[in-house]
Amino acid sequence: MYRLPHPKTISIPISGFSLIEFIMVIVILAALSSVIIEKMPGDALSLDAATRQVAQDIRYTQTLAMSGESNHSFIYFDNDTYQIKNQAGSIIAQNDLHEASFTANFGTITFNRRGSPGTTTVTLTISAGSGHKNVVVTRNTGATVIQ
Repeated sequence: MYRLPHPKTISIPISGFSLIEFIMVIVILAALSSVIIEKMPGDALSLDAATRQVAQDIRYTQTLAMSGESNHSFIYFDNDTYQIKNQAGSIIAQNDLHEASFTANFGTITFNRRGSPGTTTVTLTISAGSGHKNVVVTRNTGATVIQ
C-alpha cells in the first residue's frame, strides 16, 4: 500500500509578484511615460487643433448665415482672437487660439444667406512653433479647406 507523505513535508513553490515588486513596476512605468509625454511634439498637436477649430468655426458661421435671414461674419482680431457676429453686430461666439496665432489676407469674412463669402478667396495662416497651416475659404462657394 502506498502512503501519502505527511502534509508538512510537501513543499509547494509559491510563484507570483509581491506587492512591493508590483508597486516598483508601476513607478517605473509612470516615470517612463512622463519622459515620453515630454518628448511629444506639442506644437504640432496645438497647430492641428487650432487649424481644425478655425475651419470649423468658419463653416459654422456659413451655416448660421444660410439658416437665418441675415448675413453672419467671421472677424479676426490681433494674432489669436476671432469673433462670429450676426448682421446686427451681436457677438455669437468668440474664440482664443491659446498656443497658436494666425494672419489673414482679409479681416472679415461675411457670408450671405446663400453661404457665399463674396468674390475674394480668403487665406488664413495659422502658426504654432515653427509650423504653419492654411485655411482657405474659396470665393463664391465658401468651401473651407485646410492645406
